[in-house]
Amino acid sequence: GMAMLTRAHTFLRAITLQSAGCGSMDAAGVKSSLMASLPVAHGRRSFRTAAALFKDTLDTPFLSDSVPLPEGILGTVDELLLEVGQEVSEDEVIAVIDTAKVALDVKASRAGVVSEVLVEVGAEVKELAPLYRLESK
Repeated sequence: GMAMLTRAHTFLRAITLQSAGCGSMDAAGVKSSLMASLPVAHGRRSFRTAAALFKDTLDTPFLSDSVPLPEGILGTVDELLLEVGQEVSEDEVIAVIDTAKVALDVKASRAGVVSEVLVEVGAEVKELAPLYRLESK
């Protein structure tokens, strides 16, 4: 019960403190491994708050209107075409997702400079999943 929760909390805090002390790369690494260990299935409500956080991201497209997708899963990341520090222009192809039917070119919804790559090649991605974070202007 409570004891478990508090323990998990202290553990999380320890990680955050550790990462604050190191270079920003480490913090990002810890953050992404934390992200990776979080379950992917979000409830509606938590998804909306996540979407607000991800304003600065380039995401996979939303296709369900035209293509029914089981659980909103789009496919696996086949190619990531951007790296950190790279400048991207709107509508540039930024990634290739291998869907059940086709290789899908994902285009940038806006221009910017990549500050973080949020997925790995081979990862399974859903619709509207953030692929890259852009530097905030």
